Amino acid sequence: MAQSVMQCGTLGETISPADGPDRFDLRAAIADLQRRWPAAFPPDARNVRPLAGTIVAAIAAEFGWNVPYCKGVLHIWKLRKAYCDAVVTYDLRRGRDGLPTEALVDVEARRMAQAQLAALVASRQKREAARKAVEEAKEAAAKVAAACVDATLVSPPAPERRRPILTLASLRDGGQRAVV
Repeated sequence: MAQSVMQCGTLGETISPADGPDRFDLRAAIADLQRRWPAAFPPDARNVRPLAGTIVAAIAAEFGWNVPYCKGVLHIWKLRKAYCDAVVTYDLRRGRDGLPTEALVDVEARRMAQAQLAALVASRQKREAARKAVEEAKEAAAKVAAACVDATLVSPPAPERRRPILTLASLRDGGQRAVV
């Protein structure tokens, strides 16, 4: 059985369940961050702001996570639409307490956030197209099924074909006198 592994960081580090806390549930880890630092990880998308880079070591130390696992959790947070919108919109980064830091959002970070937003839009459009295709296929199948039901109700049943009964006399005559 293959073990779940996630790429994170710029050095191609990998994390696995053995590397992180007892659970490898990133949603639960993000929920833990939101409970611990609601100003830095707000549940409301309108309040999300770009995070400072120094936050990784502080979070890892606070939760007892190793740095690659912490980077993986933050990577999932940063892929969200709300975070990408914040990187594109705001100039100052914030610390884990939610207060602005001296760190600014650079051009490369904005470019990456715009690329992620474009990927999210493309993914949503692809899902919608697939959903629409499935709905259209279901509708077409329902129409065909309804047409088949209508056809069986309208058309008369096929006449029952009777097999000729062969008698001993007909066998003597070479099958000429079969009783029908």
